[in-house]
Amino acid sequence: MADVFIGYAKEDKNRAEQLAQILKAQGWSVWWDVYIPAGKTFDEVIEKALVEARCVVVLWSKASVTKHWVKTEAERGRKKNILVPVRLEEVAPPLAFELLQAAPLIGWHGEQSHPGLERLLQDIAAIVGPPPVQRDQASQKESLQKIQEPQDQKKQNLEPGSRKTDDFFFRYRESCRALGCSGDRGVHHHVAHSTGKRK
Repeated sequence: MADVFIGYAKEDKNRAEQLAQILKAQGWSVWWDVYIPAGKTFDEVIEKALVEARCVVVLWSKASVTKHWVKTEAERGRKKNILVPVRLEEVAPPLAFELLQAAPLIGWHGEQSHPGLERLLQDIAAIVGPPPVQRDQASQKESLQKIQEPQDQKKQNLEPGSRKTDDFFFRYRESCRALGCSGDRGVHHHVAHSTGKRK
């Protein structure tokens, strides 16, 4: 199962490959290069890939708007509400898709700084979820926060004047009085030793 299916005309194969590499670098799995295993037909392979895809990206160009297969792939994505159209050239999409907003990649040749590419990645993420690269970064950040929070809390609890330190101070003072210790001076010394601060 692929996260993203890319539909395109063979005339646009180079840009389809460039886009596939960028999506893969984000961590998404991509189906784009048609390979027909022995004993299978073109129809069967495309059908299976479309059924399993979580998002269908179609590249509209002067060549692709005339291709029956590309329009069929776009229609499958539209029916499942997972279609993300892309305009590679100044061309009107087929009639059935004219009302759908398309990510603008006009004049794009693989550069990652193109503003339309950022929008495309956001549109894909809205359907399949954030790319694994971003999820891993968020997970690492959350793990670091979970590690840091107990340490900060422990440090805060040991600070003189904190509730836990005050409770300890009171219990220890009462114990010292019962045992005939030297009083608060000994208590302060013990608390200072526990917190790492001298009194």
